[in-house]
Amino acid sequence: MTNVWPDVPAFSSPGLKVRDQLDYVVWVAEAIEPAGTYAGPDQEAWRGRVQRAYTALVDSMAPGHGDPLPPDVPPATQPGRWPDVPAGTIPGMTVRHQLTVIRTIGTASRTDRTFPRTPAELATWTSRVQTAFDALDHGAALPMPESARSTPPPPPPALGKRKGKPAARSATKPAAKKPAAKASAAKQAKPAPKKTSLSGAKKPKKR
Repeated sequence: MTNVWPDVPAFSSPGLKVRDQLDYVVWVAEAIEPAGTYAGPDQEAWRGRVQRAYTALVDSMAPGHGDPLPPDVPPATQPGRWPDVPAGTIPGMTVRHQLTVIRTIGTASRTDRTFPRTPAELATWTSRVQTAFDALDHGAALPMPESARSTPPPPPPALGKRKGKPAARSATKPAAKKPAAKASAAKQAKPAPKKTSLSGAKKPKKR
């Protein structure tokens, strides 16, 4: 299915679809989570980049988005070391928690084909996914494997198959009408005994 979320053109990445960007966001959020992935100046820079991706994908006004998501904060394995370090701008939150939220939203967004529902929402969310993708993009330094790509759902059944079923049913309708005709004939024969009962009821009035 084309032109259905997330299989729509990316906001500003030629040749990519939103699905491609979500696949990368989901995959890279897990790829950079291991302890010690970033240290020193790199750690501070990536704290900011993860924060930008988190802010882009989280919508606190929409159900299923925002903090807490997921409700259970992932436990720290090595406090003070990436990713168990404070989030960029949210007190009490860690980068590990943000990466988990990013993965959760990205996974849900690439399977929900009923959202966005309006052209305005489509423009908003293609832009927000683009921001998250740009924030986490490692370029050629960290290419995504093909195994991380998701695929669109299968197309609906062909129209030709749907038309065949009503035709088969219509062919059996004439046979089904015969018992109905017999039943209607039986109903027409029933008024005869009713008339005799009414005539029997009139006799006392003549007396």
